Amino acid sequence: MHERDEPTRSSDDFIHGVLERLSWATEHSPRRPTQVQPRRGSNQYEEISAKGQDDHNTVNLSSRAVSPVIANILMVATVVILAATVSVFALGFVDEANQPGPVVGQSSGELLTQDGFDGGIVNITHVAGDTLSASALEIAVDAQGACGKSGRLVNLPASGGDPVPTSEYVRGDDIFDNSYNSVGGPIGEAGGQWQAGETATFRIAGTPCQLDSGDTITVRVVHTPTNSVVIKETLTVT
Repeated sequence: MHERDEPTRSSDDFIHGVLERLSWATEHSPRRPTQVQPRRGSNQYEEISAKGQDDHNTVNLSSRAVSPVIANILMVATVVILAATVSVFALGFVDEANQPGPVVGQSSGELLTQDGFDGGIVNITHVAGDTLSASALEIAVDAQGACGKSGRLVNLPASGGDPVPTSEYVRGDDIFDNSYNSVGGPIGEAGGQWQAGETATFRIAGTPCQLDSGDTITVRVVHTPTNSVVIKETLTVT
């Protein structure tokens, strides 16, 4: 089975950081200045608010103090909106791409000895787990260690017609027997649903891929919508 990606950083964390920046900008924005003037007839000084100054000067001072704050608020608000929008699309895409495939908790396999036009039959049994739709599957056979070839059964179920499978159903090396009913079980039935307890079968032909006693092949059943391997069996010729 494939491993899932590490979870991506939440958009909430990003937005929280932006809001902290807004708080900092507000706290450090310029304050309205005050002026200190001497009191008439006295050497002492007292703080007089700029509010008591000329109206024109007051408006200018207030504008200078408030403008940076407004600019910071508008800038941060724009960033927050853009970040939220991008996160919805980005995280939505990641969630869709990381949808898990079906789970097969247990499976078994068998590879029978080739005997002329007989044998070479591969049996893969779905023992326990989710039901698999044949139309969403590919079967990859790695026989590099035995005959130096690898092939895949695609466009399943390979139902109807003789011979089966034909080139329509094979990718890579054509190591498969294409005689009638050489593909059986759920992967050879129209609308096939591979349920627990059922066995899918296909045959490796001796002419393109000779298998001797003790040779091994690896069979992977791949769920194509999620590109996940739901069954993997390494089989030895018996």
